[in-house]
Amino acid sequence: MKEKGIIFGAGGTGKELYETIKESYQVVAFLDNDKEKWEKVIEDGIKCYEVKKIREIDFDVVFLASPCGFEEMKKDLIDLGVNINKIKSDFVEVNVRARLSFLKRCSELMNNSEEIRSGNWCVAEAGVFRGEFAKEINRFFNQRLLFLFDTFEGFDERDFSSEEDKSFVEAGHFNNTSIDLVLNKMPYKNKCVIKKGYFPESAQGLDELFGFVSLDMDLYKPILEGLRFFYPRMINGGVILVDDYFTPCYPNVRKAVECYQKEMGKRLYSLPIGDDRGLAIIKTN
Repeated sequence: MKEKGIIFGAGGTGKELYETIKESYQVVAFLDNDKEKWEKVIEDGIKCYEVKKIREIDFDVVFLASPCGFEEMKKDLIDLGVNINKIKSDFVEVNVRARLSFLKRCSELMNNSEEIRSGNWCVAEAGVFRGEFAKEINRFFNQRLLFLFDTFEGFDERDFSSEEDKSFVEAGHFNNTSIDLVLNKMPYKNKCVIKKGYFPESAQGLDELFGFVSLDMDLYKPILEGLRFFYPRMINGGVILVDDYFTPCYPNVRKAVECYQKEMGKRLYSLPIGDDRGLAIIKTN
C-alpha cells in the first residue's frame, strides 16, 4: 500500500511535485497559506486546505513544495505538532541552494570586476512576494540600492488579459504579504527602496542603471514589461534572472522572453542557472 502524502504548496511547484510523486505516494491533500486556494481542487480531485487542517488529515509524509520560505513552512508544521521526520523538503531545497549559489557567485564576479564595481548602478526585484529572495539580493549586493517592485496585494487582474495559456495563478494570489513583513527580513534595510503598485507604472520616473535584476512575476505581461523596462537600463555584463522560465506550469514566462527577443531582433545572451527554473540573461553591447 502506498504511503499517504500531503503537498504543502499548491502553486506551480506543488503541481510539478505532484506529477513527480503521484505514482509512488497517495496524495491526499494540498496545503497552502493562500486563503484564495482553500477548498479548491488542485489536481485529480485533490483539494487544498489551510495549513492547520493537517491536524485532521491521516498522512505519512508531508512534502514542502514552495521555494519561497520553505524554512518558515517547516516551522509552521512543527508548531502544529508535525514530527520533523515526516517533513520532506528535498524537492525545493536542492533548487534553492543552486539559486543562492548562482546569486552569490554572480555578486562575487561583479564585485571583483573593477570596471563593473566602480559603476553607479543598482539592483532590483520585481515580484517580491514575502521577500525570501530579495533578502539574499540585499545581502550579497549590500553596497547597492535595492528597488523592490510589487503590488504587495497579489496579482492584478489586468495582467491576465495577455495570458495565452492557462495560468496556475489567479488575480489576488500571493497576497499574503506586506511591506513590513518584507522589510523586516532585509539585512540592510537602509539600502531598500519600496516601489509599491502596478508594474511598470510603479517604475515611472526612474533613470537608474541596474547590474542585477530578478524578474519573478510568473505571467506573460509583467515579464515582458519587466524586460522592456530593465534590459535597456542594464550595465554591460549586468544580469536579469527570469524565474520560472523552465517551469512547465508557467509557459507564458518563456513566451514573454521570446516575444521580447523578437522585438529586439536578436537572441539575447542567456543560460540556465542550475536550479531547473531560472534563466540568466546577460546584457551585452
